[in-house]
Amino acid sequence: MIRAVKKYAEGQKKGEPPPALPLPLRYAFQAEAYGTLPNGGGLRDQPVALMAQMSACLNVYRAWRGFKQAPDKVDWKCAHPEQWRIAQEVLKLV
Repeated sequence: MIRAVKKYAEGQKKGEPPPALPLPLRYAFQAEAYGTLPNGGGLRDQPVALMAQMSACLNVYRAWRGFKQAPDKVDWKCAHPEQWRIAQEVLKLV
């Protein structure tokens, strides 16, 4: 799942089909956009595993996208230590 989020965050490469959007990331984007959770009810009515996956996917997406788009990686690492820790873990998967 993390590899799929990384691939999605990197965007479409020339000559390749667009990367698939992992379902938990799609739910996280929709929750942000519409201000509501995927299932009816409140936060506690959501499956715990789904909420954990949504959070993990969103954190990886933001960290990896920020890392890849940073013009100066050293400055970015200093300015975003939490995201850098996530990006380091993603780098280990490559």
